[in-house]
Amino acid sequence: MIDRKLFAIPALIGLALAGGSFAYAQTTTTNALPQFCELRTTVNGSMQAIEGIVTPDVKTDGAYRFSVRSSGPSGSSNISQGGYFTALAGQPTTLGQVQLNASAKALVEFAITLGDKTIDCTQQTLALR
Repeated sequence: MIDRKLFAIPALIGLALAGGSFAYAQTTTTNALPQFCELRTTVNGSMQAIEGIVTPDVKTDGAYRFSVRSSGPSGSSNISQGGYFTALAGQPTTLGQVQLNASAKALVEFAITLGDKTIDCTQQTLALR
């Protein structure tokens, strides 16, 4: 099971304003594992976009899971996305994305599975903060 981590949107806003992306993670590259996967946040006015992105070293086929539980002044939501993907070598590929109110708090999970290996992109992203 993937550990869930709480992201405070105000902190993400500061990071987004500082560079447009709040983190990326390098993975150990064996048997065509992605060069990195990341969670990226973008703020546009009162809205916040969160994306799960993978960029492989070589063309890669796999499966992903991207889920967000959010709560804020305007209510709450549970969003779950996932499925199979193909990503081309060196090309950032968005695997999941949500739009939230910028004042919302969000619990985000993002993982990819390649063959018998699962990479917890949420954990890798948090390790770089």
